[in-house]
Amino acid sequence: MLAEKLYIYTVFCEVTTLRLDGIRLRPGEWPTPIRGRMIFVQHGGRAMASRRSMRSAELLTDWGTTPVPTLHMFEPEVVDVVGDALLFRGYVIKSNREDQRCAEYQQLWLVRPCMSMDAPPLAPFDPSKWVRRLPVEERTGDEHSSSAKWLAAHPDAADWKR
Repeated sequence: MLAEKLYIYTVFCEVTTLRLDGIRLRPGEWPTPIRGRMIFVQHGGRAMASRRSMRSAELLTDWGTTPVPTLHMFEPEVVDVVGDALLFRGYVIKSNREDQRCAEYQQLWLVRPCMSMDAPPLAPFDPSKWVRRLPVEERTGDEHSSSAKWLAAHPDAADWKR
């Protein structure tokens, strides 16, 4: 068996991706949530290209009567609960057809459970209540890097820029 379901029951939910190719999105840039059924699967190491066993979360949406995997995350972990939502962090793989390369990015999902696929749409998520807990940090550009702060605190340390 190539993959084994970790849970018998699926979770009906709406998922909002909070990063695009590893770059965080501001709340105003968040895409429309995708509603589907989330399943969690354990993959054996012999069947995976990575040659190690991995867990994955898949969001299945319906295309007619056929369930289609729409979003896929490897090694998902719940990092926080914000209001009625869960924050999942994991890895996604994106391939580039032009130069035939693939890259692995860290992804963050805002997962909001719903009663069923046919349930009424959930109210829009209000990030202003949770913005300090979300990994969305606005910078002014005037902040010093952590290495610059460390070098200022340790003037005797070797620095190739000095």
